[in-house]
Amino acid sequence: MAPTRAATKRSRPAEVLTTADDGLVPAIQGFSDDQIAAWKLMLAKEWYFEAPADFFTLYAIARSIAPGQPTDAFKASLGLELTGPYMALSTAPTLPTPVFLHGRCYYDPPEVITVASSPTFHFGYLRDAPKDTPTHVVEGSNDAGTFEFRGRSLVDVVHAKLLEQPRGTVDGLLSHLTPFVVAVSPKRPTKRARAATCERKWTAPTLSGLGICVPIHPTTGVGFRALPTQRHQLQKLLSKPRSKDVDDLLTRANIAVDECEFGTALQLGLDLFAHRDTYSNEAKRLLDVAYLLLKRGGFAKVLRHHLASIEKPLSS
Repeated sequence: MAPTRAATKRSRPAEVLTTADDGLVPAIQGFSDDQIAAWKLMLAKEWYFEAPADFFTLYAIARSIAPGQPTDAFKASLGLELTGPYMALSTAPTLPTPVFLHGRCYYDPPEVITVASSPTFHFGYLRDAPKDTPTHVVEGSNDAGTFEFRGRSLVDVVHAKLLEQPRGTVDGLLSHLTPFVVAVSPKRPTKRARAATCERKWTAPTLSGLGICVPIHPTTGVGFRALPTQRHQLQKLLSKPRSKDVDDLLTRANIAVDECEFGTALQLGLDLFAHRDTYSNEAKRLLDVAYLLLKRGGFAKVLRHHLASIEKPLSS
């Protein structure tokens, strides 16, 4: 029986432009071009993060709200603290070594870099490779390995979160964000329209909800083959005590790698990572190989340090 090949699940909409140079939003106040360029270089080198324009826009807004402590600008209203790479922009205390560990949550795969965190949830940017500029913002639960797409601009996502608060309680904060949001999207989208802007093109789904995107040969279709156990069946299997069925999937994934189907190892590795309490070692072995062969070595480094250093929350 011929192996199942990848299928395009969703279409990716056109990227939302957010920089001042695009003429769509007000200029980022207080930061010179040289400062932005230096930050971008540092974040790419030390954090494996190609920061999008809205990352700096939100920081400028936060600094206008709380000049002394920009990372706490949304703490009182949303319980949300700017974290991760935002700490590299401020006069932060000494960060851990390596610095990219700062702000990471227990179930964050290397593809997610957390930039804002609360006691129960966190926001992060999603990218498929370290050198990709993120175009999606996701929300993750702090005590589970599941994520939901929230938007394509962090400014818009935080603005939407503020709109959920009781009327009149966050008007001051909204006044700082609304000009930037309205400049990009004058009409607030419906819930369905907002969900559509969050969709992305992927090669295959994952248990986390994030999916994977890997190169597929245009002629042969080589690059990914689906394993026989997927989604709900796989979730059920991994929630049980370990069985020979898991070993069979690992064998199939390793065979797929030998036949240049690197996406298969990536998918199963990330699914096992979502159950890292039981399958941490297996996830690491698969993902190390997948990231190396997909030329995403920065993610392999993030993974190794993450598994060694990021502990499970006590409440989980």
